[in-house]
This record gives sequence, structure tokens and C-alpha cells, in this order.
Amino acid sequence: MYLLTGKKIISVLFFAVVTISCNSGDAGIIPESRTSVKNDSLFLDRTYHIFVPESYTVQGDPAPLVFVFHGAGDTGINFENYSGLDNEALNFGAIVVYPDAKTANWNEGCDCNIASRLQIDDLGFVKFLVNKIKKEYKIDSSRIYAVGFSQGGLFAQYIACAASDLFAAVAIEAATFSVPLSENCFPKQSKNILMINGTTDHVLPYEGNLNDGKFSLLSANAAIKLWAAKNSCSSTPVVEYFQNSTGFKIRKEIYGNCRDAVEVVIYIVENGGHDWFLSPELYAPKVIMDFFKRH
Repeated sequence: MYLLTGKKIISVLFFAVVTISCNSGDAGIIPESRTSVKNDSLFLDRTYHIFVPESYTVQGDPAPLVFVFHGAGDTGINFENYSGLDNEALNFGAIVVYPDAKTANWNEGCDCNIASRLQIDDLGFVKFLVNKIKKEYKIDSSRIYAVGFSQGGLFAQYIACAASDLFAAVAIEAATFSVPLSENCFPKQSKNILMINGTTDHVLPYEGNLNDGKFSLLSANAAIKLWAAKNSCSSTPVVEYFQNSTGFKIRKEIYGNCRDAVEVVIYIVENGGHDWFLSPELYAPKVIMDFFKRH
């Protein structure tokens, strides 16, 4: 039911009511499906959106699998429509999954939001989806990845801490690191980490906020250095500078010589805000997918 002809979205509701509408996405975007989880008492009310490239066949090589976590108050399909990740996934041959948070936000492992107070098992839901999709598609278990934007980025940090054995690499944009989570982050395996942050982000501040109790955040600099330390990387990064078409200066810091040959990288956009960056010089979808391709 997932592979339709033309640009279509199919919505499957709990009572098997099916509606089809046109997808006005970019050229090259191909069939997708919105579906609910069925026949599972724990996650019966959860939904997700899945993108399957036309190049995928059961007879072909196992496909990479990319999970994408939207920001607070958003939905998977809405973030998909403007993120540009599907087009980049075409070049990667990746299946992309856009889960929906059950509440306004994800349970990010900090005991600090509605999802946490309601004890919503978002991590369990993600693990469930990994197993479900692996049964339905031919997936390369060594190439499963996670992307998180904004509050979804805080959840992606939790994924990197608590499910490092499932995910080969994690990319975080417009988010730093929860202080409570950072104190309880013990990944089982070395982890490839990519961060992208704007220095004038005032939503999840680039400089962090250490005086807000359970809501406290590390700075982006402290977050990337923490990942460098957890992966036994060099403490001093290799730094590259470049400038984008809007005049923003971009600094790329690469923490090398890491354990198990992993990479820890951050892109810092001077005067960049709480953004999903889509400039020619820093096109986040390509930067992220290229990072995943290397791992």
C-alpha cells in the first residue's frame, strides 16, 4: 500500500477510512504513506509518515533507514514538506521515517516536559518502529540514523545516549543538550555525532542556560565537547571557515582521532537563529545525508 503512482499521500485511519490527496512537494519527491500502528496494545495510537524511494526493491541491496524527529508542536509530515530530506534521501537510497510525537513534545529523557510527566515511551516507540520497519522492508541494520530539529534535536540527543547500539549516527540541528540528560548519558557504543547551531538561537540558546532546573541546557560548545570526550576524540578540533550567500560566517569544527573511527562535528552559524538552514553553502539536508553516508 505504500508505493503509489504519482505524487500521492495516503492516510490510513484507525477504522480503515482511506483518503488520498495531492502532494505539492518539490519535484522528485515520490510516493509516501501516512499510517497508524495497528495490532499493538502499547503503541496503538501512534502515527508516523514513511518515504520509500522508487529505487527500493526487495531484490536490491538493504536500504539505509533514517528517522527524523520534528520540533515541538509540529508533525512529521509538516516537517517533511519543508525539510528537503526526501530529495537528499533519493541519492542515498534511504527510507525515511517521520514519527509523530504523541503530545506537543518528545520525552527527551530530562523529566522536564509534558511527555515525561505522562510517561510517554517515545524511546520504546522508536525501537518498536525500527523492528516493525525491518520486518516490512529490507533494511541494513548497520545503517540506521536519526535526525532531530529543535526539541526533536533534544530527543535525538536522548537517542544517542540511550540507543547508541541501534543508530550508527545522529544529527542534531537547532538544539543543544539537556543538563539532566547529560548527567545520565552512558552510550553503549561510540557514536557519530553532527550538530548544527546558530549563535543567536534564543529558543534553545546557543550559549545554553544552566539556571533553569530540569529545563537547564548545556551550551552548544559544551555539548559537542561532551560528545568528543565520550568518544575519546581529540580535545582540540580542526576548524574550517566559510561564508554563505546571506553573509553569515560558518565555522566547522571537527573533533578527530576518535575511538572506533567515529566523527564528532559541529557547524556553527554566526548570527544564525533557531533555523533549519537551507542556504547553498549550508544546506542542512545534504550536510546531514552526506554525514550519514560516511558512516
